[in-house]
Amino acid sequence: MAGLVCVYPVLARQAFAQDAAGAVSPEASLPSNADTQPQSAGLTQGAPPFSNAVRLGDVNQAFATSSTANGVQPGLQPGLLITPSIGLQEDFTTAGLQYGGKSRNDLITSITPGLLVTGQTRHSDLVLNYQPSFNLYAEQSNQNNISQNLNAAINIGIIPNDLKLSLRGYVTDQATAGGVNPAGVPQLSNQNTTTTQSYSIEPSYKHLFTAVGTLNLDYLCSYTSQTGNAAFLQNGGAPYFQSGNDIAQSETASFTTVPLFTRFDDTPRISTTEDTGTGVLSQAHQYFIDDTLRYGLTRHAILSLRGGYEDIQYSGLPPVKIRDATWSIGVNVQPDARSDIDLRFRHLYGFNAPFLQATYALTARTILAASYSDILSTQQQGIGNNVAGSSLTPLGVPVSGAGGSPVLLSNQLLSVQSSLQRQSVFSLSSTTTWIRDSVSLSVQDNRQKLVAISPGETGFSQSGLSVAVSYSHQLSEAATASLYANYGRLNSTGSGAQSADTYGFSASFGYRLSPSLTANAEYIFSNQNASGFGGTNPQNSLIIGLQKTF
Repeated sequence: MAGLVCVYPVLARQAFAQDAAGAVSPEASLPSNADTQPQSAGLTQGAPPFSNAVRLGDVNQAFATSSTANGVQPGLQPGLLITPSIGLQEDFTTAGLQYGGKSRNDLITSITPGLLVTGQTRHSDLVLNYQPSFNLYAEQSNQNNISQNLNAAINIGIIPNDLKLSLRGYVTDQATAGGVNPAGVPQLSNQNTTTTQSYSIEPSYKHLFTAVGTLNLDYLCSYTSQTGNAAFLQNGGAPYFQSGNDIAQSETASFTTVPLFTRFDDTPRISTTEDTGTGVLSQAHQYFIDDTLRYGLTRHAILSLRGGYEDIQYSGLPPVKIRDATWSIGVNVQPDARSDIDLRFRHLYGFNAPFLQATYALTARTILAASYSDILSTQQQGIGNNVAGSSLTPLGVPVSGAGGSPVLLSNQLLSVQSSLQRQSVFSLSSTTTWIRDSVSLSVQDNRQKLVAISPGETGFSQSGLSVAVSYSHQLSEAATASLYANYGRLNSTGSGAQSADTYGFSASFGYRLSPSLTANAEYIFSNQNASGFGGTNPQNSLIIGLQKTF
């Protein structure tokens, strides 16, 4: 059988790439989680301003084993490193915060203690980045708040190469009404803030049976909650968002055979997910059983055929029950070690839709990324899946588990809702890096179509289109400058056909005064719909800050 592996190495790597795979989604799981998970794109605080599709779970990409180590990007140093820090920032904002129907100037003092913990041993790794910010308003003291920002990932190899335990944590604040820069972290009124948090634990077991195949067993338990004031449309009525939570438990078992007849392999899989949550997630479940047959067309292209059955149920109005056959046909192309293109057409969640997940090395310095997915999910489920399936850099920035590109785990452009949505997400991005410069461009289109609402609440369809470009330049070993511009458009049927535009520009400069002390200055102009549909909020901000590490 070893001879068969040598004849078609790409197929062999594909067959065993899932041995190093990430989380199985609590929302839905099929043999290749890459074409079953909700994909969201965008930015995250601390990440370069460009968007890329979130990789959720096992994409079966040939380069997955080399791009990440136990779910954390390369670069960790052996041993345990604890880096406390403290940041002080003064933000003078003109016409910035809308409260009580008025825009007001203010001076906002932010004190941000931080803790970065990284570590690596032969069979485990750890990244924890926690930076809560205490925001004090000079004019509007009733808006004083503590904003949260946590990213953590722990991976432990209990039995090397066989049994692994992964833990993940994420906390952030976002605009309830949406209408702001998808990656932005604006000063929000306490009445328009939702705190989102998600935690997951995932033991996974795999074992290679020589000359037979690989057994994969996975259990994922995730807790996701969104808390904040209830949100209503301008015309009143029932709320479209109320605080809620979800505990999702997923069990997945699959077996991938060694290559059969040189070019074939086979993967039967069964997956079950049970939700215990509020609203439409009360007593919800998603069950899948299917089989995937793959054929090595060439050394760099693999054809796949999948067939199976799904049983999906959500509470709400109307109740959603889907019991249907599933299928997909697609091709996976890997022209080189840095490129992977997975294109499929499938019948899943009761409807037909294409699926795309692609990373392509256009040149040695330029990476293109594109994705499209069409799934059935709530926003809570999507965030839980994104968190469980993403990785972290040594600085605690969320990235795609396979490609290592910064990703957005929650999208500020869209309104936070409790309803069940059919979510179609397209993203396209390019990144070019030189020794001292980098340029990024991204486009994202996120469409959510209302399917069911929670009892006592309402919901609406919405879509958000965003474009962003950024440039950064290292002026010297101690100085860095960057420029960023973005445009977004939010469309909603909440109060009739309405739309809102958001756009902005920023210029920043950072200087390292000493190895442990950094100064920064930034100017930001933005025009955001931070107060809900039908209104805009232009503002100018001048920010000056210092950060000290210990």
